[in-house]
Amino acid sequence: MPLIVPTVRNLERLRTRYQPLSTNAVTSGDLSHEVVEVGRGEGAFRRAAAALRRWDTHRSWWLRVHPADEPPAPGQTVVIQVQAGRFSPLALAFCDRVTDVIDGPRRQGFTYATLPGHPERGAETFLIEWHADDRVTFTVRAVSQPGWPPLRLVRPALAWLQGRATRQYLRAIARSAVAQNA
Repeated sequence: MPLIVPTVRNLERLRTRYQPLSTNAVTSGDLSHEVVEVGRGEGAFRRAAAALRRWDTHRSWWLRVHPADEPPAPGQTVVIQVQAGRFSPLALAFCDRVTDVIDGPRRQGFTYATLPGHPERGAETFLIEWHADDRVTFTVRAVSQPGWPPLRLVRPALAWLQGRATRQYLRAIARSAVAQNA
């Protein structure tokens, strides 16, 4: 988990370095499962799915993804950047790999898993579903455990950061569905 100045060159260098590594996905650990209704009908489904493909979930002053201009694709390595402060030039950066893409007529989403160097070992799934009763929901499901033994000592801080990221994801998709419904 390097502390970097997040220039495109630095982010691309980091992404290239982690491309050949295997994921650190785990099947047990802390589970986070959040679901929010984001609208109703096909229009809401399509807008929410488009926002997810644009990585809107990972766009805020403190959270970014690189490359942000490529939709999630199986095998894609992405750099997740957590800004050290609102006005800081430094950021923590770590890599994840997209392991699955869901591309159905009523279900859209993807899963990514952590790569070595990430502060956690685990996987996270992002899923937009258009249900038979016309509800459109967004689900974020994460399974993780500390990636390094010393991080077990700060597990509550990791859980807080994971919760903050999950709330960011949920708000971003809800905003994109509501903003275009108005």
